[in-house]
Amino acid sequence: MSEYLWTTREGQQLTLDQIDNRHLANILKMLLRNAERIRMESLCQMGSPPTAEMAEYYFEQAQTALTEAEPEELIEQLYPELTAEAERRGIDWTKTEKTP
Repeated sequence: MSEYLWTTREGQQLTLDQIDNRHLANILKMLLRNAERIRMESLCQMGSPPTAEMAEYYFEQAQTALTEAEPEELIEQLYPELTAEAERRGIDWTKTEKTP
């Protein structure tokens, strides 16, 4: 049983096991359509680089990974539980059209 919870627009919390295939595909497609906004929010949350040399290096590595990631890679990095579950179920979420 998954510990991951997805909160719906209506405020209902669902575990991955409770999300049907169509809903899971549409969640990931929505995230993919919003990848650029998600990228910018993630970069802003990182704040400014730390001062210690080693910490600054790892900060810059993480920042570069976020900045250069393709939208699909970004969603996989930030939502690994959702993307792993979609892969386990054989769901193709890489196209942004909503699944009927």
